[in-house]
Amino acid sequence: MHRIPFKNYQRDELLALGITSKAIECIEIDALPFARRFLVERPPPKNDVLNELRDLQKTLTDSRSAIERLLNATSSVPQLKEAQALLNAGQEGIALGRLDLNATSRSLSTAVELIATAIAQVPPGPLRHRLADPYPIEVIFNSVQEGSLFESGDPMSHGLWPSASPTSGFRRMIGLCYEAINAKNVDPERALRAYVQKWNALVRHHESLGISTERPRKI
Repeated sequence: MHRIPFKNYQRDELLALGITSKAIECIEIDALPFARRFLVERPPPKNDVLNELRDLQKTLTDSRSAIERLLNATSSVPQLKEAQALLNAGQEGIALGRLDLNATSRSLSTAVELIATAIAQVPPGPLRHRLADPYPIEVIFNSVQEGSLFESGDPMSHGLWPSASPTSGFRRMIGLCYEAINAKNVDPERALRAYVQKWNALVRHHESLGISTERPRKI
């Protein structure tokens, strides 16, 4: 994905909000391309994605079954024993014999499990509108923290606490990012509220573990 640069006025406003140059660079390189793909580009039909995953799952499952059938060949199936012998013949000292097929079978088994996990992650029913999804905001703020940590050693040195308040610097920062990718809605209140709820729950969890989280002085 290609870097998406902010316009000069957007960069100036981000700097005024406390976002460092390094954090802005992280947003442009890491967060904005993802956010544009997530929010602006039309996603493929869910069933088309599922069909691709299921086709791949079936192909790999069939391949693993064929390998296991060959590896477990007995004299009662002479053609399999002969095929097994041909694969092993002359392969001493190189990885083209039985051991390699065993490793291939294990790799295919792992791949099939990963595909099953991916299929399970596809939500049932129609996909909700992506503009209400808080994930792009999370990716943007992660980039802000990464850049701030690199530049100052403190991921919260920018002083922006996640907030959906109409006057908050955090909400304005997200709005500038959404402007930069030409999102349909540059003030995604529902997504902001969902992310703030998630962030506050994480803070409470840290506090319950005795991990202190100091709020920045400005929001």
